[in-house]
Amino acid sequence: MFLSIRPFRKLKYALDGMIRAYPKSFTLPPGGKQIVRMQVRPPGDAQPGVYFTRVKVSSQQQLADIGEGDPAEGLATQINMRFEQVVAAFYKSGSVSTGIEVTKLHSRCLDQQLNLEYDFKRTGNAPFLGNLITEVLKANDEVVLRYSRPVALYFDGSRKLGFQLGEKKMEAGTYSVRLTFTTERSDIDPAEIVAAQPYIYQDQIVIPE
Repeated sequence: MFLSIRPFRKLKYALDGMIRAYPKSFTLPPGGKQIVRMQVRPPGDAQPGVYFTRVKVSSQQQLADIGEGDPAEGLATQINMRFEQVVAAFYKSGSVSTGIEVTKLHSRCLDQQLNLEYDFKRTGNAPFLGNLITEVLKANDEVVLRYSRPVALYFDGSRKLGFQLGEKKMEAGTYSVRLTFTTERSDIDPAEIVAAQPYIYQDQIVIPE
């Protein structure tokens, strides 16, 4: 198996030049385990914040399997299997905070799908890791669509949301869209997340006839 650092583009909080993995390569027998130690050496002038990068873990068989072939024809099949996984690595330095601010909401409704896109700015000095609940409401506050998904927002930008309507075609009219961001994730230890107050953004969209 092999470990390598996959750098982000040059950023203030890039961890790429500070982190080392030991060992970088090793042989893992079936059912075996291997401890890999990550060492971070921040510079003396490192600013407070959460530094991050991506670590790629890849593997391939030590000996490739040789399949059946016809010796008389000198032909044989060979299958090489390769495994790759990319995981995030974080390092906290000093006082950290995070947050998000939605600046604009775009919408487009097709026959079977509602597409939303929100522009946002990330605040603080740490990535926003959490959950987003999207709700679409009628004028009487009846919820017609609701969806929850994890989010990981590292930079300012925009994100798209798509909703398959199926047979529930939305009637023409004005609706409200409510986006609720929280720093809660079922797959991440709460102690490892930079917490922030819930953030709610609400705006109107129009579904044409």
